[in-house]
Amino acid sequence: FTRWLRFGTVPPEQMVQSPIVQYAFTGLKETQCESLSESSSDLLCELAYISSDLSTGQPIFQMLTSQLPLLQEYFFAAVKDDNETLARAVTRVIAEMAERYVHVLCEPSPDAINMVNLVVSCSAHKDTQIAQMTYQFWYKLLKALKDAPEHRQRREEIFAPGLLRLVPIFATSAAYPEDCDDWSKNEEDEFRNFRMESLFDAVLDVSEIVSPLKCLHALVPVLTQQLEACVIKGG
Repeated sequence: FTRWLRFGTVPPEQMVQSPIVQYAFTGLKETQCESLSESSSDLLCELAYISSDLSTGQPIFQMLTSQLPLLQEYFFAAVKDDNETLARAVTRVIAEMAERYVHVLCEPSPDAINMVNLVVSCSAHKDTQIAQMTYQFWYKLLKALKDAPEHRQRREEIFAPGLLRLVPIFATSAAYPEDCDDWSKNEEDEFRNFRMESLFDAVLDVSEIVSPLKCLHALVPVLTQQLEACVIKGG
C-alpha cells in the first residue's frame, strides 16, 4: 500500500477514506507488536511526504493535521509510561509532517503554533536518538523564514516562547552523564558526534530564529545550576 502511495495510483480523496490509513493511527500505539507500530509510522510518514504539495495533497494534509491532538496524546502518554517504542514511532510522524508542511508552519496560525510546540516537546525527549529526529525541522524552519522575510519578526516573536524552551534542554543534553566513564569507545564517539554535529547545528538554528541574546538569557539558569553542582561535588 505504501508503494501505491508513492506512485500516485490512489487519488488523495480515496486515500483518506481507506480503512488502512484510518487503522494506521491505531496501529501506532500497538507497541507490543513493534513491527505493526513501525509499519503504521512508515505509512503516515509516506502520507506526509506525498502531500507536501498542497495543490494536490490538501485532503491528506487536512486529515493528518486533524489528528495532531491524537498524536500529542500518544506522545505524552509514551513519555509518562517511558514507552520509547511509541515515542519513537510518533516522533517520526510528527517530524515528517513538520518538515513537509514547513511552508504552512511559517504562517503563525494557532494550529501552526501548536504543531511547532509539539515538535519542541519531541525535541525535548530524554532519548537523544528520538530527539534528533526533529533537528532537521529546525533547519528547514529557519530556511523557510529566511526565504519569506516579510513579517519575519512577528513570526519569530510568536514562535520564541516555545523555541526558548529548547535552549536549556539542549544544554542539558550536551552534558556527559554520570555513567560516561563506563562507556565503550563507540559510545563515546557516538555521543561526541551527537554533541558536535546534530546538537550544535540545532542550537545554531534555534538561536538564529529567536536571536542569540535571548538564547543566552535562557541558558543562564541551567548553566548556573550546573556550576553550583560542580562546586558542591568538588567541595
